[in-house]
Formats: sequence, C-alpha cells, structure tokens
Amino acid sequence: MHTIVWFFAILFSIARLVSGAHWFSDCIAGGLSEALIVVAIGIYTPVFQFITKTIHSLINRSKSENKKLF
Repeated sequence: MHTIVWFFAILFSIARLVSGAHWFSDCIAGGLSEALIVVAIGIYTPVFQFITKTIHSLINRSKSENKKLF
C-alpha cells in the first residue's frame, strides 16, 4: 500500500515540476503540510476508527463470501 501512495505522490509532484508550475520546495512544503493535516484529522478524530472498522468489515465480508473486493 505504501508503494502505491509513494508512486502517486512522486508522479503528481514530477508532473508539476516538469511543467514548471511549481518549484521543488513548493512540492515538499505542500506535501508536508497536507500530510500533517491528514494525519492530525485521521488520528485525533473518530474518522480513523470509522475508516478502520469499515475496512475490517469489508475484509471480513469478502473472506466469508469468498469474493474479492475489486
């Protein structure tokens, strides 16, 4: 999962750098600020527990039905 996230993060950052829309420092600062906000919302609110329970229920349902999620 981490590989997919890193792939898309690098892909979107490179596209912005190559097109000249942003400098490297812009991409780093923007990525870090977004990551801090997402981590803060995810850890310190009930959102994290809700998402975790939903994912577990989907996994358990797919195992019981012998179906893949996607």
